[in-house]
Amino acid sequence: TGVDQPLQRSTSLSQNYPNPFTGSTSIPFTLAQTDHVRLTVTDLSGNLLETLVNQSMVPGDYRVQFQASDLPAGVYLYHLRTTRQMETKKLVILN
Repeated sequence: TGVDQPLQRSTSLSQNYPNPFTGSTSIPFTLAQTDHVRLTVTDLSGNLLETLVNQSMVPGDYRVQFQASDLPAGVYLYHLRTTRQMETKKLVILN
């Protein structure tokens, strides 16, 4: 129809970069609407290792640094939880 539609932003969790990594990595995510956001890192058994974000946030694109220098090499999970959804991705730490 030629009419520009407003960009529909959706809440999503992106792959961390770099991955695999040593030291620290960046975890990007997009928030579609104001919501309470919790971004956590767990081991494969689900044990909470770190809470990176736990607050109300406005819509936008975010990038959170995760310092993992005190964790052993291995595969870990990071989780983005809002009141409406949850997404999980893997990250790999090298030593």
